Amino acid sequence: MRSDSAFYIGSTHKVCEDYAVSRDNIIVVSDGCSTSRNTDIGARIICECTKRWMENDVILTMAQNITNIMNVPRECLNVTRLMAFEKNDKIVIETIGDGNIIIKTKDGIMHVLSMNYAKSAPYYMNYIYNENKNKDWENIKR
Repeated sequence: MRSDSAFYIGSTHKVCEDYAVSRDNIIVVSDGCSTSRNTDIGARIICECTKRWMENDVILTMAQNITNIMNVPRECLNVTRLMAFEKNDKIVIETIGDGNIIIKTKDGIMHVLSMNYAKSAPYYMNYIYNENKNKDWENIKR
């Protein structure tokens, strides 16, 4: 599995809210929600935690612990997370939030997976254990 990444800061942004990591069998990309504070930090935390622990409940628990230690608001974890990893000779793709994944197969065919939320904010990983955010998001009429 090969990957590459490039980041371009938005013209309305003061800081880049994107981050990516990869190692032998995993690629993780994260993009912070522009309306939440410190999501550049949250994007890094989520990517680094995902690289070490693959289970979402462990990732989120560790990420929340890190925000406590760093004394940054938990809303910094309002980030999209896109990941791909190898398992049993197959590529598994997992998305939380919005974004695009482009896959080029060995025969040169490109596939685009697009996740978007035209009528609401994306469902961010940070909402999983936030009862109020979870209810708010579920109540949005799509």
